Amino acid sequence: MSESYVDATLLEVLPDGTFRLQTEGEERVVRLDGMAPKQPLPAEYLAIAQRFASSDRPWRLIMRAGDRSAPTRGQVQCFGWQDKSGDVWVDLRAVLVERGLADVAP
Repeated sequence: MSESYVDATLLEVLPDGTFRLQTEGEERVVRLDGMAPKQPLPAEYLAIAQRFASSDRPWRLIMRAGDRSAPTRGQVQCFGWQDKSGDVWVDLRAVLVERGLADVAP
């Protein structure tokens, strides 16, 4: 993987669909780049986040370079499964959009 990331733990999914994460000793509110969660937030959105968070692996947070906004914008990868070639990480944004729980956004 060529992008740098920090390990993150889900603390809470906020009503607007952002994620409150614990990263490197600090809390961050993270908005996933390229998507807009459906409002009101569907229950399945929360269920998917909680299911990925229940893994014994931390999430990977890839932050936009130089981003000082609040909330932080970035990408979250979650451990999906392991196959013979190694760990497979899933883009949380892609899962949420594919399930119809979020729309693609610029």
